[in-house]
Amino acid sequence: MAVLFVFAYHLDFSQAFQETFPGVHHLLKAGLGAPMFFVISGYCITASARKSIKSDESVWEFLFRRYRRIFPTYWFAILVIVCIPFVIEGLSSLKTGQYATPSAGHLNYGFLEYGYWDWVRVATLTQVFAVVPDGTDLQYKFTTVNACFWTLALEVQFYVATGFAVAIRRRFYPVMLAITALSVPCYFSSDMAVSGLFLPYWPMFGLGCLVYWLFENGYGLSRLLKHRAALASGLLTGGSLFGFMLYLDSDLPINRLCFAAFVAWILIVAQGLDANLERLSKSPYRVVRWPWEMVTTVGLISYSVYLLHARLRFVSMQILRQILPVDCILLDFGVVVLTLGMCYGFYRVFERPFAISKPSRGMSWVLPKIRSTRQKSRAVFS
Repeated sequence: MAVLFVFAYHLDFSQAFQETFPGVHHLLKAGLGAPMFFVISGYCITASARKSIKSDESVWEFLFRRYRRIFPTYWFAILVIVCIPFVIEGLSSLKTGQYATPSAGHLNYGFLEYGYWDWVRVATLTQVFAVVPDGTDLQYKFTTVNACFWTLALEVQFYVATGFAVAIRRRFYPVMLAITALSVPCYFSSDMAVSGLFLPYWPMFGLGCLVYWLFENGYGLSRLLKHRAALASGLLTGGSLFGFMLYLDSDLPINRLCFAAFVAWILIVAQGLDANLERLSKSPYRVVRWPWEMVTTVGLISYSVYLLHARLRFVSMQILRQILPVDCILLDFGVVVLTLGMCYGFYRVFERPFAISKPSRGMSWVLPKIRSTRQKSRAVFS
């Protein structure tokens, strides 16, 4: 859901869609995807960190696994994005009979004039700290290559901060709480929001950490209500979503932190439905499993979709406009489906090999030495 919200936010919907589904269009254009991602990321990274601590992994092993998961796929995505303008012009030339070389004058093609250090900053995600003229938000700093990358630049900083908490071990949650307390004033600073530092955005990430802490300590509905958890969860989740839709219908502004808190609340109250969803996923009937498999597949490729959708959608539009009217709801649906299909291909080739939790062969000799050195140090001090 989070990645589809991000996709929809960047998609230029047809006039027909806007007029037919004005409420849905308003919801999709509310910019809710990023807060959802931050909360979910906080939950998942906390889970990974706690697992590292319990398995006696070092902070370096934890960070290595996280960055191995993120950076190689990200670099391949950059290569794909660099090729997209030329692919679009190539497709256009099939109809016009004339090839036009992409120009850096187009804001999205600004990377065509990048120098060496520009590419270094983008590849390392330190572009988030660059001073960009007329840059009113972090998204603008990456617009010349892919505006979506601003959130990834914050994620890698979240990992470093979480790694610091992993290094403290038994004080993991107090450290995470201290970082959260430090970040709250930064959230209300407009200057900090465009500085590139992670602190103004950490409160949303911290809400995801809180959700994991609650579940880890047995405060989820499944543990508290047992057999009645599904019923209570269904009523609370349905009621909360209905209330949110009423709020949306009032056209009042949506605060990102408040919405992140709402997402955290939904994660907490929806947990009682886990057992039911698990039964659906294992149903012997294909017609029951199929919708669940489709949803989980989109979740599986969500990182690839996040990296590429904003640019690949133009390729999809270029292809589908040759066979469908421009002002057509079917075109909107087709762009989403075709783009997701291309992202799935990218996932299979460039993301899946790095999604495995085991260390690569190139580093497999390093990690045992890290563990051995740490054990020897403990023996000396003891």
